[in-house]
Amino acid sequence: MPQFRRGFATFLLVLAVIALAGGRSALAQTALDVDESTLKEPWELHLAAMTAAAPALSAAPAEARASHGDRLAALVTALAEYEKQCDWVIDHIVGDPYFAYIATETSETLAGKTAAVHSAFDAVYAGLQVQEREDVLAAQASLDRLVKLFRARKPFERDVMTVIGTGGRDRLIAFATVWWHGEEKAIALKKQVEELKRETGRSE
Repeated sequence: MPQFRRGFATFLLVLAVIALAGGRSALAQTALDVDESTLKEPWELHLAAMTAAAPALSAAPAEARASHGDRLAALVTALAEYEKQCDWVIDHIVGDPYFAYIATETSETLAGKTAAVHSAFDAVYAGLQVQEREDVLAAQASLDRLVKLFRARKPFERDVMTVIGTGGRDRLIAFATVWWHGEEKAIALKKQVEELKRETGRSE
């Protein structure tokens, strides 16, 4: 099985611009179980929830800021691990013809990474005492649905087998782009959390 290096996905997705129209048209005929909206929604909801929770962080007493910083740092780490796994998935969608054979274990890994982010968010929101807010509950519920989808394994495995099995470079690149769009939202969220972490005085 070929070896891949992290960051190769970025190069591949430049090619997606060229093939996107035809690939998306072909991919539109395939109903994905883990579709683009499913991959984007949790991060969009958490981005809004964290924006709304920011005043609670600013109002926290000085003695509590270090603890908040530690929890935010743990969340950044969890999001970075999810981002790294998405890069790996994108690379293999486009560059590994045998990816279908490891789709099940890949889905399990994605479930673990996503669950770690969910747990890190639990700690952050509880520390800020905003865990019962409706926007927070909605964001965590959306993320939990994604965790369960990955844990089920079959949905992701079916997507990979369907797209790779039907062949076509345009379809593969379009499928990878679906994942990239989802990852972009997680990256935007990670950047926001990093900014909030710096506000606590935590630089690393």
